[in-house]
Amino acid sequence: MMSFPHRPPVLAGCFLAIVGACSMAHAGISRDAANRLCVDIVVVERDRDVRGVIITRSDDGGATLAVRRGWLRTAQPEIYEEFRATEVEELQAGTQQLIERIDAWIVELDAEEDRQLVGILNVEKTNALRRAEDPDSAADDAEFLLLEIAADRIREIYVQPARRRQAGLCAFHFDLPDVEETALTELEADLNQLDPNWPATTIDLTHRLASQGTQSPEEWAARQAIFDYQFGKPVNFQGTGDAIVQVDTAGQGEVGDILTQVLGGGLTADLGDLLDLPELGGAGPSNLWRDRAIELTEATGARGCRVTRVAPDLVTRTSTVNDVFLAKMPDGTWATVWSASIRSMPGDVPEGVVDRIREDPQVAQVLSTAEALGVGRAELEQALNFGGATMHAQNQADGQFQEFISRYIEQLDGPPLQWQTTP
Repeated sequence: MMSFPHRPPVLAGCFLAIVGACSMAHAGISRDAANRLCVDIVVVERDRDVRGVIITRSDDGGATLAVRRGWLRTAQPEIYEEFRATEVEELQAGTQQLIERIDAWIVELDAEEDRQLVGILNVEKTNALRRAEDPDSAADDAEFLLLEIAADRIREIYVQPARRRQAGLCAFHFDLPDVEETALTELEADLNQLDPNWPATTIDLTHRLASQGTQSPEEWAARQAIFDYQFGKPVNFQGTGDAIVQVDTAGQGEVGDILTQVLGGGLTADLGDLLDLPELGGAGPSNLWRDRAIELTEATGARGCRVTRVAPDLVTRTSTVNDVFLAKMPDGTWATVWSASIRSMPGDVPEGVVDRIREDPQVAQVLSTAEALGVGRAELEQALNFGGATMHAQNQADGQFQEFISRYIEQLDGPPLQWQTTP
């Protein structure tokens, strides 16, 4: 008997395939046939193949694929029935675990102070109870399944190159028929009509994945941090290097704060002192900012925080925004659940942005103070340009962060999470 456990290892949230080198020898499907398609293929015993998108490869050679339920049920009914036998059982176990965890979480909260979060959790519990009453229907609701295939079951793997995989993902996004059987040339013709920019379009299909089974304590802690940030205690920091300050959620990306960070980050030491930003004195990178953010966040009782740091570089004329979301793990350590690093140059800034920054009242005050300290006009203009580049980078980081948050607040047992243990 073949078994495909429903619960995958911790995976990337975005439905994108990132895999290493794989063999391409002949098996149940020929190389030529595989090379015409736009889906990854895993061949198992008796030359049966599973087609979809490889999400991860395990160290021992196993693979986890996202596969369309309808295709698997029709094309490989035996494999589907074997998977189905464990899917409902795993869903039941995961739903019961979720209900118990929600109950325990609500007990920890203050009914008045955490009113919004408590309300959201009660909705999540109601939905989980409904799924528990009819797990068969709940499982059938999901279009995509995550199949974890053990290494000893795999005979061959065919991994599509980037353009083919992108075509497959876009075809899934637009609900094109028979994606698993259609050649690239045919898909390209349809995609060019639907979205001429499809090769560069970011596709995220995680909302169409099946609900999970049980979650590890670490993954549950990360989800708690995300929900706590969105509906409970949002904690945000901004700064340069190791110098960070806590800001309101609404203050994220304020142009005056951005310019202050750029000016205080090394263009003039005098202005940095005036703005009460500690001088780093050319010291190398450290994690003091991270330790400080964790200390301040724990003092609020929050489970997670976002830290946005600006790094202007006069040599390369670039401004980099490094953005992370940290979450407290069950053992008391903190992990980086999401991160982004966006680089921007003054030339990347849309027309008119620098003028709008110059007109901002907070910026005008900073410029006036700088001039009083003897900072030259050319240096101030350079700072304004860097401020524009930083603002442009931070807007992109904000967009990515909102995509991340939105993906994981739809439900508490939604797409699997992946995170790193270092910033």
